[in-house]
Formats: sequence, structure tokens, C-alpha cells
Amino acid sequence: MRDKIGVRLLLDEEKIKREGKYSVDELYAKIDDLAKGILIKRDNHIYEAPSDRNDLANIMIFTATRLSRRQWFVDNCKEMAFLETDGDKDLQGIKGSNLMKRYIENKVNLWATRSIESI
Repeated sequence: MRDKIGVRLLLDEEKIKREGKYSVDELYAKIDDLAKGILIKRDNHIYEAPSDRNDLANIMIFTATRLSRRQWFVDNCKEMAFLETDGDKDLQGIKGSNLMKRYIENKVNLWATRSIESI
């Protein structure tokens, strides 16, 4: 059986509180809603794909389509890291997998293709 895969998402809670545009709980609830139906919430910040032939596709749908096209997420995401696990072991980060950091460093405008802010 293949290792399970997932994604860890951390918001910049200090920035969110400082700006006051959203609440931290509100944004995490939006992320939970976007994960419904394709990923399993493992803990507060980790979402795991069910072990099936669509697991990688589900992770990509969640991160590349559902999250990265929402400006509120891109503006407030501190870490987005892909993860893998081996059986019952805790999720382990893949070295250098903080994609949000790389996107910011490379000035990638994630939501430019089509903004879908309707949730």
C-alpha cells in the first residue's frame, strides 16, 4: 500500500488579527469547508487524502483550485506544505515543501487565472 499524503496549512494569525479584516477562526472554517468531500481533516492544520487512486488529484484540487484561487487564503497563508506518512506514523514534512514561501519569493500571483471568492 502506498503512503498517505496530505497538506499542512498554517495561516499568519498575527497578521490576520492585526489587520482585522477576518478572524482566524473564520478563515480556518473556510478552509475546512473547502476540504469537505475530498480530504479528511487529521488535526487543526493537516488535511489528509483518503488512500485511493485519486489521492494526489484530491490534494491538487484542494490546493491549486480551491485554495490558491482565493485571495484571502493567499494573502494570509504562512505555510502550505505537502506531507507524506508511513502507516501509523505521524505525518512528516517533505524537505523544502513550503510552497507558499516559494510562491511569495517568486512573486507568483496564484489567483490571477480565475478568482472564485464565492464561499
